Amino acid sequence: PPNDWVFWEGERGKPLIAYDSATQQWTPRKQFYQFAQVFKFVRPGAQRVAVTGATAPLTPLLAFRHDGRGEVVLVGMNTSGGAVTLTGTLAALPAVPDLRLYYTSATANLEYGGSVAVSGGAFGVTVPADCVFTLVGGADFGCALTAPVAGAAFTPPADIPLAATAWSTTPCPDGKLASQ
Repeated sequence: PPNDWVFWEGERGKPLIAYDSATQQWTPRKQFYQFAQVFKFVRPGAQRVAVTGATAPLTPLLAFRHDGRGEVVLVGMNTSGGAVTLTGTLAALPAVPDLRLYYTSATANLEYGGSVAVSGGAFGVTVPADCVFTLVGGADFGCALTAPVAGAAFTPPADIPLAATAWSTTPCPDGKLASQ
């Protein structure tokens, strides 16, 4: 249904994921990715903070902070037919060394657009044309699948052992480094 956060409205009223009965495949629609720009990065517990200054044609432009995770997230839409440079200062927010840009456009779905340096709270980034975008900064964390190894083959039926490792370089509240 239409709301403030709809950029692509070509499939108004349809679910975010389409089912093709001929192939029995589920396929995300473009709106799925635009909502993912918010739901993937604005985590439960985040609080919305004010954005001041001129933001057109990046409207809406919303900002969130998550004190527990030390994260800052900006989400918005570039409604212009051309790339737009966004410059800003993160005031009274957790210090972040960089912001990672992700965007969804007519030809890209939740695409990584690179890292943007933040110096003294100030940053500048070029936002692609006609897109929904997210800038996220904060915790450095990651995970990797360690088993099965790439190229492993299994004959069905098979039990496939899975193993993964996860890490974070962000200190926990007790001051220790979180790593597993």
